[in-house]
Amino acid sequence: MFTIETVDELREVLSDESLKKEAKLILGGGSNILFTKSVKGIVLLNRLKGIEIKKEDDEHVYVQVGAGEVWHQFVMWAVDKGFGGIENLSLIPGSVGAGPMQILERMG
Repeated sequence: MFTIETVDELREVLSDESLKKEAKLILGGGSNILFTKSVKGIVLLNRLKGIEIKKEDDEHVYVQVGAGEVWHQFVMWAVDKGFGGIENLSLIPGSVGAGPMQILERMG
């Protein structure tokens, strides 16, 4: 298992020749995972953090968010900044990287 906290760490693991052929399992928080047997391959624990406003205009705010950020904390950050629209997606468990999958499950 590798805990990934920076993009450089991710690049290092993915470029390691001894690991290239290994299956990869990427986990966000991992709170909804129960392992009942050994994992074949490597586990990448996503801890990529950071929230940055990239661009802002009269109608939109463009934000870059690390996939390892906790989704609800990101929503609360946006609400605290007065950025409307995302507040309806609060309390979805998991990380930002898993957010799109969680949202699709709710819509499904």
